[in-house]
Amino acid sequence: MSVGHPTLGPAGPRRYANALVGALSQRRSDVEVDVVPLVTPVHGAAARRAWDLLGAPLAARRVGADLLHCLGIYPPLPLPGGIPAVLTVHDLAVRWVPRTFPPLNRTLGWSLWRCLARRADAFVAVSASTGRDLVDLLGVEPGRVHVVPHGVSPAFHPRPRDEVAATRQKYALVERYFLAVGTVEPRKNLVGVVAALDPVRRTRPEVGLAIVGAPGWGTRPLVDRLRSGAASSGARYLGRVPDADLAALYSGALALVYPSLFEGFGLPVLEAMACGCPVVTSARGGLAELARDAAVCVDPLAVADIAAAMARIADDAVLRRQLRRCGRDRAARYTWQSAADGTLAVYRQAAAMALAGGRR
Repeated sequence: MSVGHPTLGPAGPRRYANALVGALSQRRSDVEVDVVPLVTPVHGAAARRAWDLLGAPLAARRVGADLLHCLGIYPPLPLPGGIPAVLTVHDLAVRWVPRTFPPLNRTLGWSLWRCLARRADAFVAVSASTGRDLVDLLGVEPGRVHVVPHGVSPAFHPRPRDEVAATRQKYALVERYFLAVGTVEPRKNLVGVVAALDPVRRTRPEVGLAIVGAPGWGTRPLVDRLRSGAASSGARYLGRVPDADLAALYSGALALVYPSLFEGFGLPVLEAMACGCPVVTSARGGLAELARDAAVCVDPLAVADIAAAMARIADDAVLRRQLRRCGRDRAARYTWQSAADGTLAVYRQAAAMALAGGRR
């Protein structure tokens, strides 16, 4: 089975695509999967949207793929005589928190989903929360929705103390720091994290905050403020860092603070857990589903709740040990090999439906 995979997308979908393709390539089964990269020949958000809609299906047809798996943000435009299409849906955040998206995405994105999403032959939902949204908000038939969670890379595991200390020194971090990870954009709620740090530091001035992630949209003032060194606030913006450094940063942090306003899954939460890092995250959507009893869940809109959780973790070594243990146990259940197995089952169903005269 030849499967076309578009290769470019935002940071989260790109990490997902790279890990899944690697696991599919290593998988041994009765069905051989030949992953055909569909190199996106364009740059810029608008051009990538056009590519997702029309370029990817045309490219998949041109290279003779048996199936198209779209892994990014928008569903493909169905073409006459087109090949079967599987669509990974990370979340429908544009419906739940529209003001955290750029204006064009906000107005166009949801309309595209409503018009096109139901035309895919099968859907991979990265969480049960996302799967329910597909059925409830878009009217997708439940039989076409398959929940296949992310895995976590083996690169994310607890790092030794000397490596943690060297990484902390490399980025000029204090010994006791919280960590925030993700694209710097409104949905990640970094403004709330920075605001929550202030009351924590009033009685714990030694505590800091490290923010890791590429600059996104709508947060230039925050990025500029952090880069200009809000050292007095205890916060430092590190930008992107290599995965090896990120694993060491997770391993040395008091906790990952990830009170995103909405996520379908939340890969940084899983990476942190795998590294033995306590987690503070949102009691919403896929984050609550992933966290369960292995993290401290908060209302992401309540700065006081975020601050209270951070203070509690900073002060309670027993709680930190408990969260590390529970988090590692939870992360061990999520592997990219399991994700590849589940995804292959979806490919089989989509191909079978197409042969039987399904939607396409």
